[in-house]
Amino acid sequence: MTYDIDILLDFVSSLALVAILALAYGTLRRRFSGPTMAPVLLGFLFGTVTIIQMHTPLTPMEGLIIDMRNVPIALAGAFLGLRGLAVCLVMAMATRYGIGGVGWISGVAGMIVAGGAGLAWDRLTRQRSVRGARALMALGVVMCSHLVAAVLLPVDIAIWFLTVAAPPIVALNLVSVPLVGALLERERQLMAGETRLKASASTDPDTGLLTQAAFAREVSLASSAGRTSPVAGILIVGIGNRKDLAQLHGSEGLAQVSGALRHRLKSMITHCELLGQSDNGDILVPLLADEMTDRAEIETALRRGLTNCAIALPGGESARPTASVQLHTLSEGYGSRDIRKQLAKLPRPRPASARAQTPARPNRGASGIHHALFAKSERLARAIHG
Repeated sequence: MTYDIDILLDFVSSLALVAILALAYGTLRRRFSGPTMAPVLLGFLFGTVTIIQMHTPLTPMEGLIIDMRNVPIALAGAFLGLRGLAVCLVMAMATRYGIGGVGWISGVAGMIVAGGAGLAWDRLTRQRSVRGARALMALGVVMCSHLVAAVLLPVDIAIWFLTVAAPPIVALNLVSVPLVGALLERERQLMAGETRLKASASTDPDTGLLTQAAFAREVSLASSAGRTSPVAGILIVGIGNRKDLAQLHGSEGLAQVSGALRHRLKSMITHCELLGQSDNGDILVPLLADEMTDRAEIETALRRGLTNCAIALPGGESARPTASVQLHTLSEGYGSRDIRKQLAKLPRPRPASARAQTPARPNRGASGIHHALFAKSERLARAIHG
């Protein structure tokens, strides 16, 4: 009885170690939204768990040693994509090769089969809105195909493996893969819901600017409608001293500055209803095809009109942003998805030149004294905040 409890505890501890991956999956996917960093980091984490599994095997009976190495590998293929699976596989295969033994070739082949099965399952089920219990059980079944690698073992060992070791391995797979897969799928659904909710919001509540997704959609629709000249470029207006303003006035003050700049832009351009905000906080100004010939003059006018203008903040404070402007030309025949992809790849606008950032010498008098006092207090605050 004690022996059975020890086996159960070993299985539960191995399963709990794999289940931790679900927590890391959601955390890293949210922290790193790009297509590269999160899969690579998660692949490294899945590979680490695989290595731990190989060094902490289960012993259900005398002479029978099995482990759950192929469970995280299959899950990596099912939820991390090709990049994450590749990182996980390289780590696992290198470790298995280092362990050596007569079965290392079979072990490596089994890992490749398990990862490939998970990747194929993902390709077949990706279009489903929800991958439920049946789909996850199917994943557990198809990943058991890694057992075919036993044919690479010597005949007597292969017969022993398939008749003695394979049944408990199949049982472990059919229990652990659907359970941990359900946790990973739950995180995937939560993130998909968060993405849809974020996309459904058309304006930023703090600045009143269109969100990046809404901006891309409205620009594409406005150009398709043909009521005006099509949008041929996007002016990206960045706040050069964003970090200083955030330190001095906080995130609410920075949002107030962006919202005030929106109102200033509305008085400077005709198609002000299409002003947007990128995911990194820059203001997006659509430029019509008719305006492209005068883009240099428009850039200069925007930079001069937005730089060092005093913006009143709650509590009697004021802020003086510095603006930098960068033009991005859109390719012909674009759609909203194309605009989002192009915006995601754009670098931040270069800071305005020193001449552009230097405020004009204030006039003597009440307003000049006010400006001078503000400049001194701002420099003092920057020194205090480091």
